[in-house]
Amino acid sequence: MSTPIANAHTQHIDWRNEHGTARQKGVTRYLPIASSGDARARWQRVGSVLKDVVGHAFKANQPLRPDGSRWSLSRIGMPQKLAVSLSAHDVLEAAPDAWLSPAYKAELGSKQLTPMLVSGSMKIRRINELLALRDLALQTSGASDGQTLAGATATGTHGAAIRFGALHDTLRAVHLMVAPDRAVLVQPASAPLSAAAASALGDWFGIPTTRLSDDALFRAAIVHLGSLGLMLNAIVEVEPLYYLTSITTPHADDAWKAMLGARDPGVLAGHPHDPWHAQVIVSPYAAAPKGGFGAWVISMNKTRFAQQPGVDMRPEHPTRPNPDLIGLLSSLGNTIDFNLANGIFRRRITAELTARYGAKKVTTRGLPGVIFGPSALPKGQGHSVEFVVDGAHARPAVDAVLVELSEQLGLGRQYLGGIGVRFVGKSVGTLAPNTREPSCFIELPTIRNKETTKVFRACGKALSARGIAYGVHWGQYLTGLSQALGHYWAPSAAVAWKAARAQLLDTAKARKVFASPILAEAGLE
Repeated sequence: MSTPIANAHTQHIDWRNEHGTARQKGVTRYLPIASSGDARARWQRVGSVLKDVVGHAFKANQPLRPDGSRWSLSRIGMPQKLAVSLSAHDVLEAAPDAWLSPAYKAELGSKQLTPMLVSGSMKIRRINELLALRDLALQTSGASDGQTLAGATATGTHGAAIRFGALHDTLRAVHLMVAPDRAVLVQPASAPLSAAAASALGDWFGIPTTRLSDDALFRAAIVHLGSLGLMLNAIVEVEPLYYLTSITTPHADDAWKAMLGARDPGVLAGHPHDPWHAQVIVSPYAAAPKGGFGAWVISMNKTRFAQQPGVDMRPEHPTRPNPDLIGLLSSLGNTIDFNLANGIFRRRITAELTARYGAKKVTTRGLPGVIFGPSALPKGQGHSVEFVVDGAHARPAVDAVLVELSEQLGLGRQYLGGIGVRFVGKSVGTLAPNTREPSCFIELPTIRNKETTKVFRACGKALSARGIAYGVHWGQYLTGLSQALGHYWAPSAAVAWKAARAQLLDTAKARKVFASPILAEAGLE
């Protein structure tokens, strides 16, 4: 049962995510109306609406989901009856100096980092744009920019840096609303933020906020699965603006596999050793040895941006080749019958990959918000799985997936896309996918049809059959999840995350209100 909320639009909608993989009928969605007053008035208005909306969810004993960009392909963000949009809360500003402890200030100075207060509802694209105007940049980002900060960190969206980590590893504190009249500011035990930070946030929102300085809570909160309360804000550490020099080389033979084994593109001609970013794009239907290419290796290095000529600064026109493979299939649309295992599609995929990534060495330079720019699967048609393995297992894992895709094709099940393989540094997040140093993400973005899920499951079984433990990207198709929580993640990780949830949400009602549908699937309720 829904109820009108003052200062909010109330909509009754049939909800679905961007890619059409999760749908729910009869959802009541609340949209706070931004105040026309000053910044403080806007914070107060949003806080007042949130108290009423969360209070209604508690009274109705109904789960409440934040309605962000709906980018995830899993059901992690799917509402049951109630959803709330936080888009009216749009903030990116430097954390006040009074919030920072003396030790933290010294640490920031030595690392040349700036702590920014960023609203969880802000999309990565806008964060990139606003930071660039301040001569700043995210330390790393997902390969696309359609997600909100809350959504990208909730799902453990991978970063792009082999030596650093993922987006959630740039967080220094997380501001969560955990009850109609209570919020918490969760940070590490080293307490980088003073009590003034929690006090100010509580005053601005009108929601009393408690500062919690605890490593176990913080490690759970940075990959929160959207189930530790509503993420209102975060303190994000950013660095001076840089540009990326991207080098892409095509390969017609299996030489590219040496890069997987070494975890270093520098073993191949034309690439630097020990780059900031390391990735390979693989076509499972390569035309080689008939003159086609089977893989494209991409490396990137960072350089401090100082108005150098030839650097692409236009976020509205992403530099090609964009390293996000998930956008490739947008150009194919409905031009082919994707339900048929046909050679036309396989040739088309190889042609599209070649057109996108090049038939010779390509070097581009662009700001991070340009290189990692807009991308999407065809609206309503997307599907994707992302296996995460120890970087030491990258080559056998990719080989296992390629063999299985070939076997599935023999059964008439055609995988409809390419494969993206990225290396990412280790995270401290309890349920972060990037738990290894480095971790290897193997992404299979595709068109959704009746065969796709069978192919995903078969690939997962193939990895397990070879003794390769794998984790998952929480925002994509979740296959073998219970096994992953017992093999890829240590069993203690799930125990620790559930303990943190019980501490932050200290009543059964709170845990029900802030529950994602995937918790039951993962055994994390």
